Amino acid sequence: MVTRLSGGASPGSFADHLDTMSGLESWPPEEDARPRYGSARLFVSLERHRLTAGGRRVTLDDLDDVVVGRGAVGRIERSGRTAVVIVGDHETSRRHLAMKRSDTGWALEDLGSRNGTLVNGERVDRAELADGDLIEAGGAVLRFAADDEGCRADRDLEDALGEPSVFQTLNRALEDRIHQIRKIAPSRVAVLVRGETGTGKELMARAIHDASGRSGAFVAINCGALPRGLIESELFGHRRGAFSGASEDRDGLFRRAHQGTLFLDEIAELPPDSQVALLRVLQEGEVRPVGSSEDVKVDVRVIAASHQDLALRIADGRFRQDLYGRIAGFEIVMPPLRERREDIGTLIAMMLPRITSRPEQFSLHRDAACALLRYHWPQNIRELEQALRTAIALCPDGKLRLEHLPDAITSFRPATSVVLSSDDSSLREQLVELLGRETGNVAAVARAMRRAPVQIRRWCRRLHIDLATFRH
Repeated sequence: MVTRLSGGASPGSFADHLDTMSGLESWPPEEDARPRYGSARLFVSLERHRLTAGGRRVTLDDLDDVVVGRGAVGRIERSGRTAVVIVGDHETSRRHLAMKRSDTGWALEDLGSRNGTLVNGERVDRAELADGDLIEAGGAVLRFAADDEGCRADRDLEDALGEPSVFQTLNRALEDRIHQIRKIAPSRVAVLVRGETGTGKELMARAIHDASGRSGAFVAINCGALPRGLIESELFGHRRGAFSGASEDRDGLFRRAHQGTLFLDEIAELPPDSQVALLRVLQEGEVRPVGSSEDVKVDVRVIAASHQDLALRIADGRFRQDLYGRIAGFEIVMPPLRERREDIGTLIAMMLPRITSRPEQFSLHRDAACALLRYHWPQNIRELEQALRTAIALCPDGKLRLEHLPDAITSFRPATSVVLSSDDSSLREQLVELLGRETGNVAAVARAMRRAPVQIRRWCRRLHIDLATFRH
């Protein structure tokens, strides 16, 4: 029998929300209230009918009970080892679901909500939670994360939207590096930004410049786009008549960035001769325009970026180690979007006002929201923004549906091309057969295998089985 939580008071006050915990004393059996399995967090990834709300993060390490419900303002309220997570989406019930620490982790229970609670697309009354589980509480989409090992103390984050765009994150690892970036920004330390295409490397460079207090301009150049014979002219300038076509003096990018920041994107694309010339400028703090015999002093903060493996290029002799030492005073790696899915709601909230003049009028159908959170985003943040632009252009009524998203997103299925042991292959075959027979009903498969549903979900994740493909 599923235990329902009591409480009929108005949801307006924190005390009223705490009353909803009264039915949890015996579910699950309470032994020791302290964490036993590492660190855990709950992310409010997005609210489907409040796309400009952004995301929130709740650290669960010092909590035993959490209630998720609807209120006038989205916020996190704590009292001792209990917390209430309030969302504003109208499809979320006033007291929608509760989470309680168990002796093995965290368990979730629906509180008789109007629209029900779904875990990984399956409607549940009660479920044990595993790392990566996607929870739908009406229109609010949440994600549970649990580390196998303990880690440093975390903190709640109620609103990342007041930050510069590239600093908006719920991702704990990226947040740590951004905290260090804030300290580095006012200095003259050279910064190297690494990451895949579309992860926001130039945005990070611009944010560092904005936080630096430097009075000069932010000047950006893609080194891979420079004409090979004119690289030094573009970087350092030239004198009139220095070469054919040099009809006038030009300052070059370094002098244009004087007292500011020069962003050298895709620096690994510089040829060896240009690497030597750049190294000299960084060492001496002066440039010599092509065709000139005099050096010019420059005060420039250099931020470089690359999606290449610079260590491999150094080993192959394609990139100078001494130049790497000059540009990598501090390194930050921008994680791919697939490794920071908790940020998708925050990124959408940041992008919408740039895409449309009426961002508050748009909402996401649940199938579209799940597709966005499931997709692997090979082109990262840039691809997310383009997908939103396309969907908004195709949407006639403000409700973004699955058919408005690009085919790459709607047709995506998690990869299954992994090498499995014979035992794992047999287990995968058994799971696929049972899931097909039970049309994706995890509880039914768990009963058939005499295992807990949470174990079935863990196996499916490890063996790259997408439960959504079995549900009709």
